[in-house]
Amino acid sequence: MAIQKLNTESLLLAYHDRSDGGLFATVCEMAFAGRCGATVSLDELVFEQSSDDVDGFKQAGSEQLAGRLRERALQAMFAEELGAVLQIRAADRNSGNGPSPFIRTRGLFPSRRTTQPERRSRIHARRQGGIQGSARRPAGAPGPRPAGACSSCATIRSARREEYDRILDTKDPGISFQLGYEIQNSYKGNSRPRIAILREQGVNSQVEMAAAFTRAGFEAVDVHMSDIIAGRTRLSDFKGLAACGGFSYGDVLGGGQGWAKSILFNARARKEFEAFFGRGDTLRAGVLQRLAR
Repeated sequence: MAIQKLNTESLLLAYHDRSDGGLFATVCEMAFAGRCGATVSLDELVFEQSSDDVDGFKQAGSEQLAGRLRERALQAMFAEELGAVLQIRAADRNSGNGPSPFIRTRGLFPSRRTTQPERRSRIHARRQGGIQGSARRPAGAPGPRPAGACSSCATIRSARREEYDRILDTKDPGISFQLGYEIQNSYKGNSRPRIAILREQGVNSQVEMAAAFTRAGFEAVDVHMSDIIAGRTRLSDFKGLAACGGFSYGDVLGGGQGWAKSILFNARARKEFEAFFGRGDTLRAGVLQRLAR
């Protein structure tokens, strides 16, 4: 709720969960999306409280302390713990009503200033004014993004080559959209057609699907396959059905068949879907999401 409030008040520029890949992977992904560089400061992250000295590497004869600091740096950069990276404006951060005081006063989690966006296309790890590691973002070895993108070039060479070249183009602003018209509800009164946002185990795009249909004028309702199988939800109550994409059934080969058979081999579910598809006044949509390997 706190994050949603900050977002509503336009105090957040970006939000990214760090629990998959850790802080360093999160910062890299944010830099890729923003087509910029970033400097990660390790000072607060590796502070050694017992010695009250953040710069233990310079202490003569303190190999044990230096080892602890190196270990803390690795933990801080790559530990896949619960947490998030919030991007905020410098002016808002220094404001008394800004995001940092807001979060601290609610005791949610300790907030630290860890990363600074950079115009230069490099990602730095900095400590006590010195650079501990650096990599160029758009091109050259060892560039983080090209190394990952190039592995997929051999799959569909022509399409992947085009995508790879766009990644290297630092002046490419990326894909965006701007509607030249207002979306209006053509239904009478204030009624909004109900659409079932259908998901199964492993599906991971139901929130985005619901947001898209809500903006298009629908009333989006979360529906899990277990709701239909147990009889808690009936498709006859909906004008539309949208099957979401994702890694159903653990993204194993034939996972899509598993979802289909959960409908075909269950009498109640099969009857619900047959009746829904037999109507002439329904909308059906599906999203295919695959991970290229």
